[in-house]
Amino acid sequence: MEWIVGIGIFTFLLFKFPKKIMILAVALAFISALTGGYFYLDNYFIEKKKTAIKIAVSFDDARCSKEYPLVVKIKNGSGSEVEAIKFSVEGRRTGYSDPIYESGFQDYRTDKIMQAGESHISCWKVPKLSYGKPENYRDRFPPKGVVWNASWISPQFSN
Repeated sequence: MEWIVGIGIFTFLLFKFPKKIMILAVALAFISALTGGYFYLDNYFIEKKKTAIKIAVSFDDARCSKEYPLVVKIKNGSGSEVEAIKFSVEGRRTGYSDPIYESGFQDYRTDKIMQAGESHISCWKVPKLSYGKPENYRDRFPPKGVVWNASWISPQFSN
């Protein structure tokens, strides 16, 4: 109900002082556009930095140990220092979309500080079977024979 009163007051002022009210409306629209543009560009540049973090996951028990057979290579292409990264790991059969193995949402985390352009390689455990997958999938689809990838990558930047 208050908005009707506000519209009435605005209409009255518009007819009483049309030039001043139009200048005020244009100034408010300009300030709103600047504020919206600032937040849009800020979010755009943050997302651009986040997508510049690349993670490659592969199975290599010869390079790593039997207990930690996943090789995770992280490349910081963001141009900024990264303090920590959270991510998820999934293993799928070739040609299929449902994961056989999955870590859960951002279940993996590294606090390795990486400068811009730096890479880091480490070994990780194989995640658990996906929810609802029978235990015999571990034998039918061993971790060595699935395609591994990282998803839900969330870096924490220093600045």
